[in-house]
Amino acid sequence: MTYAKGIGLVQVFWLALLLIEPGNALVFYGLFLVGGMLELAVPAIAERQGETSWHRHHIIERYGLLNIIVLGESLLAAVIALQTAMGDHFNVALVHIALSALIITFMMWWLYFTRENHLETQDLRRSLIWGYGHSVIFASGAAVGACFAVLVDVITDHAKVSLLVGDYAVAIPLAFYLVALWAVRDRYCLAGLGRFALPIFAVLILLVPFTPIAPEGIAGLMVLCVVARSFAARASSITA
Repeated sequence: MTYAKGIGLVQVFWLALLLIEPGNALVFYGLFLVGGMLELAVPAIAERQGETSWHRHHIIERYGLLNIIVLGESLLAAVIALQTAMGDHFNVALVHIALSALIITFMMWWLYFTRENHLETQDLRRSLIWGYGHSVIFASGAAVGACFAVLVDVITDHAKVSLLVGDYAVAIPLAFYLVALWAVRDRYCLAGLGRFALPIFAVLILLVPFTPIAPEGIAGLMVLCVVARSFAARASSITA
């Protein structure tokens, strides 16, 4: 009943927004954000009245499979870069971008599918953090792939923005991916300084676009991130 009432009230809000149609874009996006927050609040409120039964391993598997689909966007961007590079006007920079995209995608996959359990408890607070946090993981993962396509457009002069903008278009969502992954899993399952490996590398990745080898530098940092995180996980298991 709590779900029904909450969802019903939110639907009334969406219909009202549709009928009012505020002309000011800022007002519209503000109200849209409010509607989104109300949608997310319904399960959090309803589950406190009485938790719905769910299969933990099945949910973890479903989220993991969806992340694989999301990471496919980055692979697609790499393929587009290679196809463009093999066109009439060969550009070695596109080959660098394609290889960097492949490495970054593999490292994103590796960081997500670790031996550590994604959700070792069905505690409501942890479940909500894990579930809602994946919205950021999915969105940022898809954005990485889309922004590699933007970087290809910058290199081929199809986009009227600077190379720095193109590099940050990749770096920013990738940093969000690492921080979100840390927020839903690593801060709970790792110990010591290694627990903060992902947010530390997220900050470092945001500094790389100021260098002349941004795509390659970001790819290199992602490899180092996987290595550092692996050592941190091993140290945590020995300590435990």
